[in-house]
Amino acid sequence: MDASTLLKNKDLILENLQFIIKKIKFDVELSLNIASNDAFNTAMLYGFANTIIYSLMSALSYKYKVYPKIDISCDFNKTKTSLYLRLTLSINLLLTILFLVKISSTYLKIKKGSVINVRTSNRIINENNNG
Repeated sequence: MDASTLLKNKDLILENLQFIIKKIKFDVELSLNIASNDAFNTAMLYGFANTIIYSLMSALSYKYKVYPKIDISCDFNKTKTSLYLRLTLSINLLLTILFLVKISSTYLKIKKGSVINVRTSNRIINENNNG
């Protein structure tokens, strides 16, 4: 397909992509140990990190299935910050097959030139009068 065909059908393509993206499960494992030379800076960084990370997790879990395991701590005796992040994406095999079927049927409809969700007439659905 060329770019103009894809642009004409972008809503349909995005709808199919959103179907699979909404079904992905995100497992986030985060371990952050904040440290610096100054105790004040360590405490400020700790508060900033908590605000950013938990706000990000909240925003992600609003749209997607996110299962976070977060551990943020301060260490006033060390001078280097350590970070461990593990992100796992998981999806059901049946949903993947269903997604492939939807994409292939969408591709065939676009290839044939048929337009989806368009009626053959401008008449109101279930209209009773014939005049």
